[in-house]
This record gives sequence, structure tokens and C-alpha cells, in this order.
Amino acid sequence: MTDQLRAMGILTGAELVAKYDAEDKAWRRQKRSRIGNAVWNKKDRCIELFDDAGRFMYDIDLDRCKSAEGVLNWIFHVHQKTWMTPQMMKDMLDMMLRVIPSNVLFHFGAE
Repeated sequence: MTDQLRAMGILTGAELVAKYDAEDKAWRRQKRSRIGNAVWNKKDRCIELFDDAGRFMYDIDLDRCKSAEGVLNWIFHVHQKTWMTPQMMKDMLDMMLRVIPSNVLFHFGAE
């Protein structure tokens, strides 16, 4: 059965995790990475936001995103900006999920 699944391009759970980990490590090694209108600037430790025309709009200092509260403050802050679009918000959130450690974003049952 496993050979048939592999022939169809289906991965086991362990293979999927290994593939994701390798892709994630390669992605994090880049100095700048883009998800739509959001750019991860590794050197300056910030997420840069651009409008659809490519104009710089704002940067989010990740040194101020060391807690779930800090991340949420940024989300509310940029949400109030008149230039923020739904797509830019999605791109920013996708980038935050990519570059901010999950233990900062999620607290499962911890008080």
C-alpha cells in the first residue's frame, strides 16, 4: 500500500513533517522573504508592509511582538490604518504566523 501511495505523491506523516521542516529552515535562512504585500526583513527583524503598487507603507518591529498581547496590539494598530486592505491584513497575518514562534502566539491552557 505504501508504494502505491508514494506513486501517487502521497507522503506519510513523518515525510510531510520532514519536508515542511526542510522548507521552513530554507525559508528562514533567506534575508528577505515575501508573502504577498508583507516582507520579512530578517536583518532588521521586522515585517514590512507594501501596498499593491509596491509602495512601502509600514513596518512591524518584531522585538515588540514577544508576547501574544504584543502581537495583538500590532494587529489592532495596523487594522485601524486607512490604507490597510483585507489582502494586506491577510498577508501580514500569514507572515506573522511564519516568523513569530508559535509559543509566543499560542498559549494552550497556560495561565
